[in-house]
Amino acid sequence: MNSLSDLLWSLVRWAIPITFAGVVAAIAVGTSRINDEICAHVEGVLANRFPSLQVDVQQASLNQGQGIVIHGLSLIDKNMPENWQQILRVDEVHLACDATLASLAMGQPNIDSIRVVRPTLHAVHFQDGTWNIQKLFGNAETNVAIPVSVEAATILYEDVETSFQETFQQGRLELEPGVTDSQGATWSKMHLCLNGQTIEQFTVSGAVSLSAKRFELEAVQSPQS
Repeated sequence: MNSLSDLLWSLVRWAIPITFAGVVAAIAVGTSRINDEICAHVEGVLANRFPSLQVDVQQASLNQGQGIVIHGLSLIDKNMPENWQQILRVDEVHLACDATLASLAMGQPNIDSIRVVRPTLHAVHFQDGTWNIQKLFGNAETNVAIPVSVEAATILYEDVETSFQETFQQGRLELEPGVTDSQGATWSKMHLCLNGQTIEQFTVSGAVSLSAKRFELEAVQSPQS
């Protein structure tokens, strides 16, 4: 479960530090370019964080005073066989904030929460013990202390050595900021639920710390009857 948690944190922590300096120029030309400017910044930030992957963002839109929505986010490994190239696809990422044209021109808005809708993760475990999703991980430098929710997630799992495959669907994840310990690490409460083919339901509850890279989890699975 550490890999899954790392993946979700990776998506979250690289979605947060988006800068909007270029929005000033877009405002000067016309507000119709704002969404294109936001989309370009999202692609640029993610491309810098994942240099070995191709980043595609179909669209981004600003709902003034409510937030930003990223549509059609894909992370692709062109060095893999075609059926393994797309590692992650997310239909929508909702960044809740008080974003307005004025606040974007001044800099980065304060993001209050993140909602990830219909992500599909294709996780492949190779014969040498490595994973394709390792390219999604990075070194965490800061804590994420905002609520995060993931809904309608799909995880496609393949083990190359055993040819075992499993599909988990209707995945839900909730992360709520918790306490800061004596070492300065912020812990978030975590609850994850997945439905699989060979496992009727898999549930994980506990706490996770991004900066400390530590997990305290309790897993409960119900075998398929």
